[in-house]
Amino acid sequence: MQKWLEKGFLFGLGAFSITKEKAEKIKDQIIKQGELGQQEADEFIERLVKKGEEQKQELKDMINEQSKKTFNDLNLVTREEYNALLERVESLEKLQANNKNQAD
Repeated sequence: MQKWLEKGFLFGLGAFSITKEKAEKIKDQIIKQGELGQQEADEFIERLVKKGEEQKQELKDMINEQSKKTFNDLNLVTREEYNALLERVESLEKLQANNKNQAD
């Protein structure tokens, strides 16, 4: 469920994040219009892409944190808790089987 939520939010994040390909198109338009020189446009696009990546990571972190809080509020078992319980059950089953074999 967490992966589904994350994918949905990251899909919506497209408005905040800019791909390198889109950035190059914007850069070419800026240079063509004479608003910035090549170096300035490169720096501008680099900052734009970097900011988009930072925002993407911040949103991803917020989604992860909120997902954990929601799962905790719903009293759902985490993967780690499930695995620990599974190991405990398997251990008890082995112990029971050993005790049964010794009794026979």
